[in-house]
Parts: sequence; C-alpha cells; structure tokens
Amino acid sequence: MRWCLLSLETHGQLLVADIYHGLLAPIPLGGYAPTSAMEILAVIFTAASVVGATRLKIAQYPVGILATILYSFVFVDAKLYSSLALNVYFTVIQLYGLYFWMFGGKVGTTDVGRLKLREPPIGDWPWRIVAFWGAMAAATSVLVGYAVAKYLNGSSAFMDAAILALSVLAQFLLDRKQLKSWIFWGLVNVLAVLVYGFQQHLLVSGFLYAGLFVNAFAGYFHWRKVMAAQSKVTI
Repeated sequence: MRWCLLSLETHGQLLVADIYHGLLAPIPLGGYAPTSAMEILAVIFTAASVVGATRLKIAQYPVGILATILYSFVFVDAKLYSSLALNVYFTVIQLYGLYFWMFGGKVGTTDVGRLKLREPPIGDWPWRIVAFWGAMAAATSVLVGYAVAKYLNGSSAFMDAAILALSVLAQFLLDRKQLKSWIFWGLVNVLAVLVYGFQQHLLVSGFLYAGLFVNAFAGYFHWRKVMAAQSKVTI
C-alpha cells in the first residue's frame, strides 16, 4: 500500500514537472526570439487584469493574482530576479487591494442601523506625498540593482530593479484607488518594454507593455472623469 502511494506521488510529481517544462518550452516566432505558452498565458491574464483596473472592476484582482503567478515562472526562467520578487509582492498586495476596493470606503448605516462598509471613491493624493515615495523608489532601484548585479548575476539588473521599485509604488497607489497610480504605471511600462522586449527578447511581453503604456493614458483619463463625477455626488 505504501509502495503504491509513493508510486502515485512520484508519477504526480513527474506529471507536474512535464507540464511546467512544457509550458516553458520555446515556441518559435520566425526570425524573433521564441516565446512560451507560459508567457502567452501570463500576457493574456495580465492584459485582462489591467483592462479591469482601467474600468474600475474588482474582478481585476483574482485575474491579476493568476497573472503574477504565471509571470513568476517566466521571470525565473529569464533570470529576472527583481521582477520575480515583484510578482511575489504583487500576489500578496493584490489581496489587500481586493479587500480595500470592496470594503475600504467610509462606514455608513443601513435602514435598520447596522454598519455597512462602502466601496471607496477614487482619490488623488498631493504630489508632496507621492513624490516622497517616488524618491524612495528611485533609491531602492539603485540598491536592489547593485545587489542583484553583484550577488545574483541577474540580467538587466538596474533597469529590472527600477521596474520593481516603481511597480511597488504604482500597485500600492492603485490598491488605494489613487489617480496618480496611472502616471507611475506609464513609467513602469516604458522600462518594461526596454527590458523585456529589447534586452531580454521576451517579444510577447514587450508588445504587452507597449499596449499597457497606451492603456495607462486611458486609465488616467477615465479615472479622472469618474472622480470628477463622484465629487458632485453627496454621500
């Protein structure tokens, strides 16, 4: 009986390994660097999550969590360790974002006097606050980039670290439903196109982040329009 259980466990591990390596197997793209099924799936779920964020849909979060898990495997394979760490952070912080978007508004009362949590409105923190955290992100980029380059021999260490630091800030602002999150996402997307598309030859991801750069403008103006409308509503 024990031998059968061990055999099943071994076969299960081999099956998981085969699926993992199969998803990361190179898919030729003509004269360009190959992609993989894992990267394609990560791109699809990332795009769906960002469109959801642009349209203020809470469903962005479960989709985004799946996307970050898939991208973690892609970045391990590409030795982009800062981006790997970033996706681990994304997976955790999106759980917080899901809670805040659902229940982070002011506490109100129902007709029978029971407490009720509201979905929070879009906010716009002043630049003096956001700029401070932006400076912290820049300093973190330098420190993390130096460590990754020296100790891990990571690819595109400093630009990859800049993607990490700015994305941490952008995601936090997004989870707090702050308008300026889209400005930082625009910066992240420019760096991501350079690193993923041109330096690491992750062509599909490069096209994704080029599209996300354009979407950052759409997100900013849509949120600003909604924020202007919500300011006219008396709660």
